[in-house]
Amino acid sequence: MKRFLWFCCCAVLFPFPLSADVFSLWPFSGRTGSSGVEQTLQGEHLWSEEVVVNGRSLTLDVALVNKTLKEALRDLRGQYKAGSSAMNSNSLLFEVPLSNGARKRYYLVEFGGIVPMIQFSMLLPAASLKGDKIAWPSEFPLPGGATPAAVMEFPKRNSVYGTFRSPFASKQTLSDLAGALRNAGWKSVGKESASPLGSGDVFLRDKPSSILIIGVSPSSSDSSVSTGTIYLRRLK
Repeated sequence: MKRFLWFCCCAVLFPFPLSADVFSLWPFSGRTGSSGVEQTLQGEHLWSEEVVVNGRSLTLDVALVNKTLKEALRDLRGQYKAGSSAMNSNSLLFEVPLSNGARKRYYLVEFGGIVPMIQFSMLLPAASLKGDKIAWPSEFPLPGGATPAAVMEFPKRNSVYGTFRSPFASKQTLSDLAGALRNAGWKSVGKESASPLGSGDVFLRDKPSSILIIGVSPSSSDSSVSTGTIYLRRLK
């Protein structure tokens, strides 16, 4: 659930292509408020929690929606004809602009057609979060030549997630990242980073007790460069 939470948080904050079967994507042309979205979807609020993104404190809201993805998209389009959306077989991204330039972004996830589905939402500031100066966590290694892309902290869960861009291929980046972690006292659990087919690994540390998960993937446009992710959960 913890890894699923930060994955969905990433999808809300930094939308990525939702695979080859993207339903639609177009820019906004009007102005509207966000309260109507909750009324349209009739979601049942579960909880809210703070997420610190690149040093900015935001709030992530989680709710249950008693609709299918197709029903949600139909209702949202009916209410917001100029709305921006992207959809694949099990998720829907929808964004509503506010009059002050901020945006309310919704990410809905369906599990095998089972209703209700989960809705994640967040109010984003008018200024882009990507332009902020990023303070890379001291516990995170950063491979040579790599640059931080985003850092998200989950204070309630004592966890932090970071992503970076590397000028080198994924295999070299993964090897450098795993080596730096071993030198810092982390122990590989799955030893997948040493495998020719490995794309990530899980590490443990005793003092302080923590678990760390890494992943590296080639760039979709250039396989000679790569993107890496690091997730740290402090257990005590």
